[in-house]
Amino acid sequence: MKTKMLLMLGALTFFINCKQNREAEKPKVLDPTGQTEVSEKPTAEIMELLKFADTALTISGTVDDLLMFKIINGNDSMETVNSKEAVDLYKSKMKARDGNKIPVFDIKNTNKAILVFGNKGYEGPIWAKVLVDKKAREILKIEFGHQFESEGYGDGIKRSSFEQQFFGASYDTKDNIFGLLQGSKEVMKGTRKVDGISGATITSTKAVQMVNEGLQSYLQYAADGN
Repeated sequence: MKTKMLLMLGALTFFINCKQNREAEKPKVLDPTGQTEVSEKPTAEIMELLKFADTALTISGTVDDLLMFKIINGNDSMETVNSKEAVDLYKSKMKARDGNKIPVFDIKNTNKAILVFGNKGYEGPIWAKVLVDKKAREILKIEFGHQFESEGYGDGIKRSSFEQQFFGASYDTKDNIFGLLQGSKEVMKGTRKVDGISGATITSTKAVQMVNEGLQSYLQYAADGN
């Protein structure tokens, strides 16, 4: 009986040691900057957002240590959510769903946040990732995407020449932040004029409208330090 117990104890010890060795051999997971080790692998969407932000994160830990996840519900409320809820809403933006809701990814220990807006373009869903400086209330970077806009026309919203027109703009106003020019014609009034994509008036209008409305929804929370 004593021998049997010793054998069982030895087997259990061997199993625990093997498990610990396997855990120790697991490769470390780094954020896109290569500087931050995280204990759980971020989703592809989180990795994409962190790469877009191009921020040097230095906090070791879980995804929740790197980002704070929020949702603007479109009914005068903002709530803190978990990463799955925020990512699910982000993915829904690429399908032109949940139009009144906005996912917000606050980058901890910085003044930066990533906002994701969505709208319907001419032929299908369009969306925008917007990196903002919350303290300066300034757009640092923007990146548009689409599903079905025509090559050479609506897909022009992804050109850097179009996107860079939004960089450095202040969103500290309740009026339209961006206006739209199609050739010499003013299609939309706004503080800062954006040259639309030639031959893609509808897509250009929807893209600028999407950014204006999204930032106006976010602005009411920026005053409270959100």
